[in-house]
Amino acid sequence: MTIRPPAGSKLPEGPCDVLYLSSCGGHLVQLLKIASHIDKTNSIFVINDRTDLDSIMQGRTVQITHAERNWKQFLNLIEAFQVVLRYRPKVILSTGAAPAVPFSIVGRMFGAHIVFVESFSRITAPSLTGKLMYHIAHDFFVQWPKLKERFPKAHFHGGLL
Repeated sequence: MTIRPPAGSKLPEGPCDVLYLSSCGGHLVQLLKIASHIDKTNSIFVINDRTDLDSIMQGRTVQITHAERNWKQFLNLIEAFQVVLRYRPKVILSTGAAPAVPFSIVGRMFGAHIVFVESFSRITAPSLTGKLMYHIAHDFFVQWPKLKERFPKAHFHGGLL
């Protein structure tokens, strides 16, 4: 198993400042909203499925195995070691879902600052990933004030969308 770029894309070289990590779909939409406000010059994106790449993702995207709550999470853990050791990110920023946990654990082991944003779709009840990431992330954000009851140390600054 090796990390691979989507067809027609070359992987960037060397260490990066920010590793953007998410599942495809709504999680990726939210991640792209965040990334649009941050300098992406020295960053990479890690996604867990094929998708049309946004212009800011082209030439800087790694595709990993699509894993949910199954044995493929172990593949994501191996991929996390490969990606983190290759790129040595200063920050791992994730909006979920499944790949957030293994990448954040490995990232912390190698000194990355972990930032997690709970999904906009989680209004009153947290996701399983959110429950786990609350204890792993250095900075944890929620997008609805009701979730501050469940995550008292979370940051709330409104929704992304």
